[in-house]
Amino acid sequence: MLWLFLTYSYFLGLRTLTVIDKAIKLIKANHQIEVDFGNYDNKEVFELISSGNTEGIFQLESQGMKIFMRELCPSSLEDIIAGVSLYRPGPMDFIPKYIEGKKDVKKISYTHPKLKPILENTYGCIVYQEQVMQIVRDLAGYSLSRSDLLRRAMGKKKTKVMEKEREIFLYGDGIDIVGAVKNGIAPKIANDIFNEMVDFAKYAFNKSHATCYAIIAYQTAYLKALYNIEFMAALMSSVMDNHDKISQYIESCKRDGIKILPPDINTGFSDFTAVGNEIQYGLASIKNVGRISIDYIVQIRDKGKFTSLKDFCTRTFSKETNKRCIESLILAGAFDKLGGKRKQYFKAYEKILKHLIFSQKNVIIGQMSMFNDDEDNFPEIEEFEEFERQQLLELEKNVLGVYISGHPLDKVNIKLNKFITHKVIDFKNLGNNIIENQKVIIGGIITQVITCFTQKNQQMAFIKIEDLSGSIEGIVFPNQYNVLAEIQPVEIADTKAAEMQLKDIKPEDTEKVPDIKPVKVLVIEGFPRKKEDATFNIIVSKIKLLPDSIDEEQILLLNLCEEKRTSTIQQKLIGIFANHKGNSRIKVTFTENGLTKFYPNRYNIKINDEIIQELTQLLGSECIVVTKIQN
Repeated sequence: MLWLFLTYSYFLGLRTLTVIDKAIKLIKANHQIEVDFGNYDNKEVFELISSGNTEGIFQLESQGMKIFMRELCPSSLEDIIAGVSLYRPGPMDFIPKYIEGKKDVKKISYTHPKLKPILENTYGCIVYQEQVMQIVRDLAGYSLSRSDLLRRAMGKKKTKVMEKEREIFLYGDGIDIVGAVKNGIAPKIANDIFNEMVDFAKYAFNKSHATCYAIIAYQTAYLKALYNIEFMAALMSSVMDNHDKISQYIESCKRDGIKILPPDINTGFSDFTAVGNEIQYGLASIKNVGRISIDYIVQIRDKGKFTSLKDFCTRTFSKETNKRCIESLILAGAFDKLGGKRKQYFKAYEKILKHLIFSQKNVIIGQMSMFNDDEDNFPEIEEFEEFERQQLLELEKNVLGVYISGHPLDKVNIKLNKFITHKVIDFKNLGNNIIENQKVIIGGIITQVITCFTQKNQQMAFIKIEDLSGSIEGIVFPNQYNVLAEIQPVEIADTKAAEMQLKDIKPEDTEKVPDIKPVKVLVIEGFPRKKEDATFNIIVSKIKLLPDSIDEEQILLLNLCEEKRTSTIQQKLIGIFANHKGNSRIKVTFTENGLTKFYPNRYNIKINDEIIQELTQLLGSECIVVTKIQN
């Protein structure tokens, strides 16, 4: 029966079935285990789903479904089947009643006692089309075939037909349907039951359909719960051409403590692969690098690992590894472990390719030296300083779609955290602590700007704000658009700018290196708004640059519990203060009673990145707050 369900839903979840198949193969290769989903009653699976950590789980990864599953806390496959059926317009109205009934059976109620045997398994709620058919059969005397005709009419929303069926349901047709009233049900109650069925049936699933979805959802949750590394590798391999999805899943991996290994020409394959407790980046997901190219490279590599860029170019020299392919592999960091720098390789690879083309032509026309001195003429890889860190990261992101070897915020993150109230992850974790229309402050870089015009022909923009925990949409209305354009002009904010510059490099211009504009770190104030899909965006009210140094008109607030006010820590604090003398005062709050005290002025400090880092190492970031002096 299981395989019948899977066959039925094959076309509905083809990509997910491929993910399941690939994950099972990875698990077998890495653990020598044949995956057995058992009786679909694994406790760890239901705990995972109930936690809301359902990234990548079939049908359950939308923000709204995450919230629903967290409230529902499914404990059986039947709950998942019901959840998939209920999370649709129409049936969605029954969700509160279903959750209430599941948590407390005493609160389950039925419009009429005859509904209990039909709706008992779904806590008094109409969830499936089959239940509608059973209701009209048991309460009004419909035949099986006639009940199916009613189900179809409800689904097609045929008003005239439904009004006629209402009369038949209540009073019968005078032939073979007796009607609910003659079966002892009061006309008002029968009418109420019919109304419930009509409202539900407009968008309802049949149970067999929902069961197919639920089985696939359970299987993906099982793989994520028990073999998360292999599952996430298979999941990312299924969205190789969608860098937004890859970025989303990499964020999920980081939250789960899974390390993503950077692209490596000697260990990577076309797909993402599980390597111990880590995931090796899939080379075919790099822009301008196709699966055919990587499969060819792996075939050559099977005869021996590549030892240098020269060795790679010589051995893989063919139409499968063209200029664009090699260039993107270099900028993605795939050759980093060969010992050279990306800038060296970027400036050398084209000379190497030209030399190989020239040598090939000579061989064809028979002009190669009899002593084969071609090796002596091979172009040397010159020494160059590496790209500036920011430039290296931006070039990397242009070909990967994500930052892998680092992030532009790495060096300023400690300082940035002192100016914000929330991180992006706070809006992703089901938004439990987010209050709509209450001011928040976030910080990060803008990775995307989409401009448009209001009805009054004023410019506004939709932006993507990214910090180390993820990205979120911001809406910039005309009153702030000019500020945005001044701080970060749209042409600079366009993340495709560097990619276009790469495309403009001409074959003969080997010295040209793309010019990447400075990434600006911003502090953004705004008001969160929950969208229809239960995710949040930010209505931007103020935009400003992160200051180069923290304003000395601010004070340093240390929130210290008794354990962090020992004489040893006190001496260390005084030593830190002495090394950073300045004009900013230091205020201490005793966390157990709220008592506050200022250090004497002789301990005043200069607030900068270094002192914040030293204090964080000593006390922990949660103890340190930078705030303005209250006038």
